[in-house]
Amino acid sequence: MKKAAIIAASVLIFSATAWGEQMNDVNAIIDANRDEQILSTQNLVKIEAFNEAAHTAYPVEGVERALNFILDRAREMGFRTVLHEWEGVPNARGPLYAYVEFGPEDAPEMIMILTHLDTVPPGSLKSWTMGGPFEGRIVDRNGENHIVGRGAFANKGPAIASLYALRAIKDSDIQLDRRIRLFFGTTWNYGGGQCVAAYAAKAIAGEEEWPVFGFSPTSGSFRPAFIEKGCIVLIVGNNVDHNNARVRLTHLYGGTAINVVSDNSRATLEGSPGDLAEVRAAFVQAIAERGWDLTALPILISDGSDGRLTINVTGRAAHSGRAWAGIGANNRMMYLLSRAPFEEDWQIIAEKITELLPPDEDALNMGMALGIHEGSVEENSSVTVNMGLIRLTENMYVHVNIRYAGSGADELTGVSHRSGEEIKSIVDAKFEAAGLERVITGGGEPYTVPVDSAVMTKLLRAYENATGVSVEPGIVYNGGYAAAWCEIEIDTEKFFGPRIVSWGIEGGVGMHGANESMSVERLIEGTKIMARAMVYLATEVIDVADPVAAPPAPARAGGFPWQAIFVLILGTVVFIAMSKYRTL
Repeated sequence: MKKAAIIAASVLIFSATAWGEQMNDVNAIIDANRDEQILSTQNLVKIEAFNEAAHTAYPVEGVERALNFILDRAREMGFRTVLHEWEGVPNARGPLYAYVEFGPEDAPEMIMILTHLDTVPPGSLKSWTMGGPFEGRIVDRNGENHIVGRGAFANKGPAIASLYALRAIKDSDIQLDRRIRLFFGTTWNYGGGQCVAAYAAKAIAGEEEWPVFGFSPTSGSFRPAFIEKGCIVLIVGNNVDHNNARVRLTHLYGGTAINVVSDNSRATLEGSPGDLAEVRAAFVQAIAERGWDLTALPILISDGSDGRLTINVTGRAAHSGRAWAGIGANNRMMYLLSRAPFEEDWQIIAEKITELLPPDEDALNMGMALGIHEGSVEENSSVTVNMGLIRLTENMYVHVNIRYAGSGADELTGVSHRSGEEIKSIVDAKFEAAGLERVITGGGEPYTVPVDSAVMTKLLRAYENATGVSVEPGIVYNGGYAAAWCEIEIDTEKFFGPRIVSWGIEGGVGMHGANESMSVERLIEGTKIMARAMVYLATEVIDVADPVAAPPAPARAGGFPWQAIFVLILGTVVFIAMSKYRTL
């Protein structure tokens, strides 16, 4: 018994030492490829890869180029690649998703890292003061070098990082028990995630396989997501009589995506010069009463002398899940329209909407007008409300995105939270009382991964062993791939989830906003952490032991082999112990 224990202990120590050395090799390879990875990230950011509302049926040409860019790099690195194109969708063409794979081809299981190459649109180009959205410029930001551009943070930077992490694993000759598959989607921000839905359909049909574990580096944090916030989407408005109005609203267009705080909103009113002068005066007075700084965020209003009054409102973009960090141009526009001195249909609608979705809500009061304010910004458990889009057809309507942590957040924060259905019911009643037509969807319980689940344990350990720092699971505000398959029933008659976690990479600034960027240093460090996590998820033995892999110590004078001496001493001790117990 004692002999067996000594053998086990020695194997454990040697195994831990070997894993530590191999992970150091992985880190060294990532450092050696640093310049190439940075350049690849810059070149990918330079590709305009955003699907617009008019092209939701298939990826636009820029998204296709972005996917081909990734696949070309992967093939150069010697990886297996698979490209899946649209099938059975009228007028659709081109790629829908692709994946890159490495590991023993006969391994029965695989893990998956999911990223996407489509982005939200750049928004107002004037707001990009640190570099163009498709320049991939490196600038100093708060003392760090940052790659600036749309997608640097969400999700092109992490996508490239996953590829270079896999390359380092391949080049280090680490033996894996599972295959590692990198999934690259094309329709996450627009199109409702058809890419992951198509993969799921193939997996259900037996033409593809489900991962046993995985993560999606879309959260911007290495705190594994215990909860991925739920979402409620509303389309709210009413019909506008364009024919019998004294002052007509002929154009209204604001925002680029429902999950982005609007940074620009435009409207046109038509009427007599005298009436428009009254409207303009009311708008100017409303702006003064609010005390808005028009130097930072201009509001341009024409004089209306030609019978047309144009209003151009500038806001500050942010992710919908951090709506309190932005300033909605749409909210300000609706407020101005509500202050018009004529009771037109559009003015009445704007007034009703403004009462429930006022301008300039911050973390302290967001959602109060709707009666759903709750949670903490620090814990990421606060409710956020974003009027992402406003449009005018025969109706005047707005798109609203609400995010919430749900009642599951009580365990993490110690504070009570409403369920999604409760929030949905409150919001629906508020808009009904206002007399506004609406379509409301969502409200389900947020995707939750048990803290003690195997995938969560492995990711927590990977981060701690890579950095020496312990972290706790958290709440993430942005919906990602992690929850994409959580309610799919598979042959075990159980739901697929939770096997995939929103996790990493840190160092990004301004997700979905102007001047979006990613820290170069933290991108490289994040690549190392991701590589370690891939190995942990793809290797069973790593669960036994893996010491914190500190950077290789600098050589002493003459390059004295301290590690070799340590191994020699350890071997001698084991040999003596074994000899002793052979005599018992």
